Amino acid sequence: GAFVYSCDEVLFNLANSPFEQYSKYAYVIVQEGFTNWPQLDNIYIQVNKIPLSFSELANSGNYTENLYGKPWSIT
Repeated sequence: GAFVYSCDEVLFNLANSPFEQYSKYAYVIVQEGFTNWPQLDNIYIQVNKIPLSFSELANSGNYTENLYGKPWSIT
């Protein structure tokens, strides 16, 4: 299944909380006209203690793959 979270949900409910999500892929897609890139520079998704910033992921236009079978976390 797929899970979708808004920016506010990520910022206020998921970041630095005991959030754990098991999924194979993670994407960051920003709304058209989005300009708050510094905010995304400070939010990271990680698996197996390997962080990737939301801005890196959004700017790449690609996804990251969970090769470890462990849950994602957001910091």
